[in-house]
Formats: sequence, structure tokens, C-alpha cells
Amino acid sequence: MVNQKSKNLVLTFFAGLVAILFLMADLSFSWWEADGVAYVLVVLITMSVSGILSTCIAGAAGVIFVIVGCFVVPHENMHESAVMANRVLSCLGIAASTLLVIRYKRSAAELFRQKENLDAVFRFATEGIIVADEKGRIVRANPRTALQFGYSPGELPGKPVEDLMPARYRDKHAGQRSGFMHAPSSRSMGERNVVLFGKRKDGTEFPVEIGLTSYKIREKRFAVAFVIDISERYRQQEELRKTHLELKASNEELETFAFVASHDLQEPLRKIRSFSERLKDKEAERLSETGLDYLNRIANAGRRMQNLINDLLAYSRLTTRAKEFSVVDLDALLRDTLSDMEISIGESKAKINIVSPLPSLLCDATQIRQVLQNLLSNAIKFRKPGVAPEITIGSQRDGKYPGYYAITISDNGIGFDEKHTKKIFGFFERLENSKYEGTGIGLAVVKKIMSRHEGMIKVKSEPGKGSSFTLLFPEEREEKGA
Repeated sequence: MVNQKSKNLVLTFFAGLVAILFLMADLSFSWWEADGVAYVLVVLITMSVSGILSTCIAGAAGVIFVIVGCFVVPHENMHESAVMANRVLSCLGIAASTLLVIRYKRSAAELFRQKENLDAVFRFATEGIIVADEKGRIVRANPRTALQFGYSPGELPGKPVEDLMPARYRDKHAGQRSGFMHAPSSRSMGERNVVLFGKRKDGTEFPVEIGLTSYKIREKRFAVAFVIDISERYRQQEELRKTHLELKASNEELETFAFVASHDLQEPLRKIRSFSERLKDKEAERLSETGLDYLNRIANAGRRMQNLINDLLAYSRLTTRAKEFSVVDLDALLRDTLSDMEISIGESKAKINIVSPLPSLLCDATQIRQVLQNLLSNAIKFRKPGVAPEITIGSQRDGKYPGYYAITISDNGIGFDEKHTKKIFGFFERLENSKYEGTGIGLAVVKKIMSRHEGMIKVKSEPGKGSSFTLLFPEEREEKGA
């Protein structure tokens, strides 16, 4: 800053001295009249001085000196009109040059400010920025890049970009770089969804995310790479992946255990039920009233145990016996399900209202039939005493959840407090233990099936006013053109 100020003072002094010399020459020689425009040189000298004040002063001084010379310098052998024309043209030339220099200084100052801003962005960017030429040599790298790769500031320019990548990438990268330079195209961060690695100066590797673009100056093309160190994100993703694999393995083990355990329980339970029924048929007359009561309790417990085993088997088979997805007409599937439930619907005098047709979706037909049957069975089971069930079924694209197709099953049953919403989808969870039969697995099965279909299940309910279950399927599973 001090050097620039000193330079400005010296140039200003020099310009003033030149202007005075021109004035003295103008006042001394009559032939100098035709060269009044020489004051333009003084204005041009101020181009090297920052700020427009010096240029304005030089231009004003030049005009004043030319006008003074018009009245002081002798004009032998020249007509007065010629002298005036000469001086007017000189003033116009000085004014024009002054305006041009001012405009130049303002443009230069704006360019300088822009360059300072760009340099600041480059220096203080939180991601690495590398500029390389067509041969792959690093032209410029910001401090963040040097820090990421373990180099000292200013050490990277001149090195090939391949020095910043593991050996396994280098041969392939040379061809890719050449192709990029001949047909450049911008690429955003993480666009290819592939994890890349950079190599530090000490040889260690770290995961990076890279964005690419290019620019051209004087027929020379340069590539610009934006580099982000994603070590922490990569570590977290690896931990999540390992956790997911562990959970998947654990779930598979639990499902296998549930299947095996349930299957192995079938035979002893079948014997318990079989012999208790034989005992009741052949020895009932010999048993006391208390003995018969005990026998009935054994039979009821066996029946409940059988239902529990069946539900466990059904739950374990959601994965082990899952079928591939295919396009299914859910409207036809619903009607088949209602036909299968004809007896329970008739006995309960349930009224079924289908207010809109269901779509065709890509799904597992067997599992979705199970979902519909579970929800319809619950709507019939959990009815208010003395009131016939009324069930309404409809479908629409859901505005609350964009991108999902909604199928809603509503009833006029007993309902429940929505604070128990999370509980009802749990394993073996029941809100009405004594009044209604069941194992508490049905809604857990529904939730798991919807999860497998990348969907969701939502519920709204109020005690005494019924419940409304909404199945949300991704729209992309809808059959094209259906």
C-alpha cells in the first residue's frame, strides 16, 4: 500500500511538471499554438495513478492552460479565427481524453474488485478447487486443496492431477481426461453415485466427491474440479450399511426361528387338542363338573395357542415365502377378498360401500390380499354392540403425501384413542384383551407388508366413532395406462 501511494505521488508530480513545461513552451513560442493538444499527454500519464481525481485535475489544468495561451501568446501571421479554432479543438481533445481515461479507470477498478472477490472465493472456499490444463497439469489450486491432500500452499501447481489419485485410477483417468477436454460437459457433485478416492502426499487414501466443469481462454481449455472430503459421511454410511446388514441377518434369524419354533410346536399341540377332544367325547360322563370345566379350559387354551402359532407362521412367511411383484388389479382382488369373507360379512350383517375403484399396482397379490383381509376382519370384529358394521372403501391420489396412491378403509366401530396408534402396530399388542379374540399380530403383519411394498399405513380413530386406515402405495407402482 505504501509503495502504491509513493508511486502515485511521483507520477502526479511528473504530470504536473510536464504540464508546466508545456505551458512555458506555449507562452514562449508562437509556433506552439498548433500543439495545444499535447496536454493530452499529461492526462494519459495519470492512467498510472489510482483514482479519477488526478485525471480530472490534469484535464482541467490542460484546458485552462490552453485558454490562457490563447490570450497571452503572440499570433503573428495567423488569423484570429484560426487561433480560436486551434484552441477549441485542443480543449475538445483534452476533454475527450480525460473522459476516456476516467472510463478506463472505472472499468479497471471494477475488474480489480471482481478479481479480488474471485480470489477471496478461491482462497477461502470450504471445498477444494483445482484448475488443470489440457495436459492434466495443475495450473492453480486453492489452499483447501493443499490441506485436503497434505501439501504445502503453492506446492501443487505444475504437478499432474494424477498425483492426487490412487494408482488404480491413473491409467483410466488419462483417457477420461482427454475425452473430457475434447467434449467437455459439467458434472455435479455425486452425480454418478460412485465413491471415488483421493491420495494424500503421504500415500493415504480418503473418499471424495468431485464436480467437474471447464472454461476456455484464448483457444486454451482448462478443467475445473471441485473436491469435497466425505470421509465422515463415508464412515457413517459404512456404519449404517453394516448395521443394516446385521439387522437384516438378525431379522432373518428371528424369522427362521419363528418359523421353526412354530412348526415344531404344531405336533405336540395337535396331540394336546386331539386327546382333550377324545377325553371329552369318551369320558365326559365320568368327569365331574369341575373336571369338565378344566377340560374346556384346556381346549380353549389349545385353540388360542393354535391361532398364535398360525399367526407366527404367517408373519415369518412374509419374507421366506414372499413372491415377486406383478401388476395386480386391486379392484378385482378386493372383490375376491370380500367373496372369501362372505360368511363373516353375512353373520355380522356388515354393509360394504365401495365408493371408488381401486387402481392396478405392481405388488405381491397374496400379501395385499392378506392386508385387505386383516383390515376388513378388524372392522367387522371391533364393532359396537348392537350396531351392524358399515365399512367404506375408496382410493385416490393422496394430496397430503405427494407421490403416493391412497386406499382407505373406514368403519363405524368402537375406535380407539390415537395416543395408542404406535402400540397397535406392535407385535402381540392388543387394546381390548378381554372382549375380543385375537393374537395382536394382524396389524404388525399389515405394517410389514406395506414396508416391503415401499409404502406406509396411516390411521385416524376416535373412541366410539370408528377408525380409518389408509394404505399408501408409491405412484410409480401404478400400472401404466391403467
